[in-house]
Amino acid sequence: MAIDLVMYPDDVEEITVLCSKLQTEANAKSVVAIMALEIESDNLIALEVLASNAVARLQYSARLEPALAFDEGMAAVSRGLAIDPSWAPGFLNRGLLLLFSGRAELEFEALSALRRASELNPNHAYSQHALGFGELAAGNDALAADCFRRALRLSPRDHLCYQFHCGLGLACVAL
Repeated sequence: MAIDLVMYPDDVEEITVLCSKLQTEANAKSVVAIMALEIESDNLIALEVLASNAVARLQYSARLEPALAFDEGMAAVSRGLAIDPSWAPGFLNRGLLLLFSGRAELEFEALSALRRASELNPNHAYSQHALGFGELAAGNDALAADCFRRALRLSPRDHLCYQFHCGLGLACVAL
């Protein structure tokens, strides 16, 4: 399912500046995470930062070396899951990386990872939200709607609540 966003010409420069600032912040977090890994090679928090930043690069900056972002994110996730095979953020980020890779043949693997993240941490609203989009991409509209409803119940005042509502709306329209 593709969603086209309409941008007005006046907004392009402002959005470009904002994206640049966000990328600079993400790069700084990645540098700190890499430094943390040099001190403690099994630091799951640092690995989560690297994986999450790779997901964001794939999701929002797909024009800028998507294969590199995918490979870096998957390396961080694989390393973290080798340290802790029940690391829920690892499964979440693995699923998102696979989902945002744009490769249809990875859809089942993405959905499997997102379901595992949800099983390991059923009270994490963002995991439910991500699983909702995985289910939606797989054509499981009723399951997707349930995931978005769970995310809203778990965290009704979440700063991402509007995304939960958008996902629920997409799932309901698809039903």
